[in-house]
Amino acid sequence: MRRPRPITVSKRIGSALLSVLIVIVMLSLAAYTYTDSMITEYEASQRMARMTEARQLADSGVDYVAQLVAQRGTESEQNLYHNPELLHMIPVIPGDATRPTGYFSVVSPVESDESTGSVRFGLRNESARINVNALANGALTEDEARAFLMVVPNMTDVVADAILDWIDADDTPRAYGAESSYYAQFSPPYACKNQALISLEELLAVDGVTLELLFGEDRNRNGLLDPNEDANGDGRLDLGWSEYLTVLGRESNLRADGGAKINLNSNDLSALYDDIAAEFDEEAAKFVVAYRIYGDSSRDDAETPGGIAGTGSGNSGGMTPEEEELMRAITRGLTQAMLGNPGGNVTRGGMDLKDGGANRINSIYDLVDAQVEATIDGNPETLNSPWTSDPADVQTYIALLLDTFGTTGNTWIEGRIDINQARYETLLGVPGMTEEIALSIVESKTIGTYGEPLPSVLETHATNGWLLIEGIVDLATMRQLDPFITTRGDVFQAQIVGYFDKSAIASRVNVFVDATQKPVRILSYSDYTELGAGYPLRIWQDEQNLR
Repeated sequence: MRRPRPITVSKRIGSALLSVLIVIVMLSLAAYTYTDSMITEYEASQRMARMTEARQLADSGVDYVAQLVAQRGTESEQNLYHNPELLHMIPVIPGDATRPTGYFSVVSPVESDESTGSVRFGLRNESARINVNALANGALTEDEARAFLMVVPNMTDVVADAILDWIDADDTPRAYGAESSYYAQFSPPYACKNQALISLEELLAVDGVTLELLFGEDRNRNGLLDPNEDANGDGRLDLGWSEYLTVLGRESNLRADGGAKINLNSNDLSALYDDIAAEFDEEAAKFVVAYRIYGDSSRDDAETPGGIAGTGSGNSGGMTPEEEELMRAITRGLTQAMLGNPGGNVTRGGMDLKDGGANRINSIYDLVDAQVEATIDGNPETLNSPWTSDPADVQTYIALLLDTFGTTGNTWIEGRIDINQARYETLLGVPGMTEEIALSIVESKTIGTYGEPLPSVLETHATNGWLLIEGIVDLATMRQLDPFITTRGDVFQAQIVGYFDKSAIASRVNVFVDATQKPVRILSYSDYTELGAGYPLRIWQDEQNLR
């Protein structure tokens, strides 16, 4: 009987199955990798789209701020220092079931918070800082200009003079300074700019100025003390010189309605008389023009500071007798030419105007309590100022006078310090300022602990006349301080964050807005997005009561 042949399984069949399994696994892995890659790409594209939208949200905030700033001086003007209703979580892109709501907020640190840990929703006034460009325009002595900078922490005489030499127009080194001949020794050599700066960062080219000195510990430029920024362990954020210095501080020299002010130092005394008479009365016009011609007979002080705006000094602007006579001759010729009366007399209020006005008015407060010994209709006459230094009187007229009169014909004034927002150290640099006065100013707060404005105080501190009204200074000191101080300022810094509800995606930009001209201008635009959101978005999103 034949035995059955054993059945054998081909090894090739097993190999094929294994190969199929390997191929299936590899295809599955490839499909998974492709799917994961596509998901990643999709999420990346979605994030990129959100980032682009966040940037657009921030840019919407820039336009919004420009519109608000343009309303200053009008009936629509609103508080822009701290106004959560107006400047926090402003919705731009409405949300729905598929997309979050897009907002922007305008954020600033609370300068009075020594812990540098709280924010307000508003703008920063550049006039609260020292405008280094204004210090080198020749209106101040070298010592006065240096003294302005020496109040800044960690500043030295050498660096202060080097900064001033960097921006002044000449090539003559100051006492401790350095001009182009010094920088020519560097490798590679370079020259001083010798003109105004357009950004604070340009100071980094000045010998002795470092990134640490200029911007301190604030790595992400948000003005707050973050966990990784307390390098010296003192629990406070060192903001560097950027907290005290600017290159943009200026204010409008126009009226609130945008019209030109009456220039008290106009060479055309007849037009000056007519303009004042139209605004006030003949008495005021006669007094002001008589002051320009004859000066203040009641004052013993030999001179008054000219101020950052370069208004000269003394009753006659610091001129020599020869310069005074030249000024009279020029004014006489201009006046007679304009009136078509060459060689004849020009009179107003019984005064002969042909010799012009050699006495300069450096401050509105020069007119207060002044007395003029004038010649009216050929006879000596004593004219007393229609404006007295009585606090109740000052409170009545000062806002109108400051809005109507100017001491220069320029459309804006550069460099005066906003005393309502300036730091104590910044105030100390003002010529004529004392520690006692500076301390009284900062203690008379217009802003609350958390950055909120105090309306009753803001109203009474609307002009720098509050120093005189509240007895902080006397009239003589007010005359000295006024050319250097203000309570306004029309260039603002705005840090704007665009972000989405329940999202960490944000874009942050920093802009400077100039309202000294119409229309307002964006002077500079910086993208801080790579430095991070800078502010606690989750807190804003979760605590709606912040609004």
